[in-house]
Amino acid sequence: MYMKRKKYGNGPDKGLSLLLSILLVFCILGAIVFSVSLKISREMSESAVQNLNESLNLIKSTIESVLNKEAEYQKLMAQEIALLEDPEAYITSYQPNQTMVKISYIREGETEGISNTGDAFSEEALDFSGGMVEGLAVSHSYVNYMGTWAYSLKCPVSRDGREIGTLYAEYTYDSVDK
Repeated sequence: MYMKRKKYGNGPDKGLSLLLSILLVFCILGAIVFSVSLKISREMSESAVQNLNESLNLIKSTIESVLNKEAEYQKLMAQEIALLEDPEAYITSYQPNQTMVKISYIREGETEGISNTGDAFSEEALDFSGGMVEGLAVSHSYVNYMGTWAYSLKCPVSRDGREIGTLYAEYTYDSVDK
């Protein structure tokens, strides 16, 4: 007797449906992996931007603090100079330091003064439209005589309520780095 055998899915239809099932599983897994990686990438980018923002705010606060301290010190110097009979002698005897590399003084009513380097000094080369710190004008950045980036603060020197001159102090950005 001849018995008929039943086919148990060994035909081409079964192979195609198995292949489609496997492809469907891989597509679903791929979509899940892609969406998770996209979400993680977005979160990491947002975190990096936030960290950068915090770092920039810290740098800004530090620089503002340094500028405020420099302005306060320069105001004290101006008060000391106002008490002297010969401010130019004080200026020429001043030794530069890491913070204040050059100081200059111009008497009221004059256009040229003296620097601690012994050179004549004029405000003409400086642009004081850079803003204010503690009530003192700040110059725009420039390359100074040493070849480094610098800025200056301009401070009035007053005696008995009358302005007798202007004190200029030059600071380098190198001092801020330190």
